[in-house]
Amino acid sequence: MSTSGTYSYNPTLAQVLDEAWERCGKRPTDITAEHIVSARRSLNLLLRSELSARQITLWTVAERTVTPSEGDNSFALSQGAMDVLEAVVRDTDGNDIPMIPIGRAEWMEIVDKDQEGRPDRFWVKKTAVGAGTNTFHFWQAMDNSGASIVINELFSIEDAGDLNNEPAVPPQWFDAVCAGLAARLAEKWALDRADRLEAKFAKALRLAEGVTMERSSVVICPDYGGVRRW
Repeated sequence: MSTSGTYSYNPTLAQVLDEAWERCGKRPTDITAEHIVSARRSLNLLLRSELSARQITLWTVAERTVTPSEGDNSFALSQGAMDVLEAVVRDTDGNDIPMIPIGRAEWMEIVDKDQEGRPDRFWVKKTAVGAGTNTFHFWQAMDNSGASIVINELFSIEDAGDLNNEPAVPPQWFDAVCAGLAARLAEKWALDRADRLEAKFAKALRLAEGVTMERSSVVICPDYGGVRRW
């Protein structure tokens, strides 16, 4: 038996829309301009809101190295970056020293934010969409050691864009995107199929999340601290 030997299938957004409409019981030839506008809006909401907010999607995480100047205590995250998952200080010998994430209140309570030294904690300031990029604040301010800060940035899923674009998701998520869009469209255009398509979306999403999760070991360390009761 022969096989294709290829792994290049990547549907365009137009094909995703066609698949979703067919699941709603509509033939592609019946789709009007109004249907297309509705579907593109629903697809963007699905990608940029629901799928981006459900869990950490490892394929939207990217490592970035920044070398701040002496006295710097912040820098802008990359466009589209929502948060920072981990951060380390990398010295000139290539050694990585972990940094600790803190909250807004803890950052505000630092008296001298310009104090220089080796950074050991960070806080990410989130901004509203359209108000600029998020900001990575760290303390202590960078000294003259020449060290760098290495971060893992968590990005939102990209916008749908033009219909000839491809969805910015891995292959294991193609069906989940089609199923999610079909479920959203059914709420507006095919109510008789809404419950069934929502159930299929939930199943497809569980499969996609299971395939793309990290496969490292989990170590549970119990905390025996606190007050003893005899």
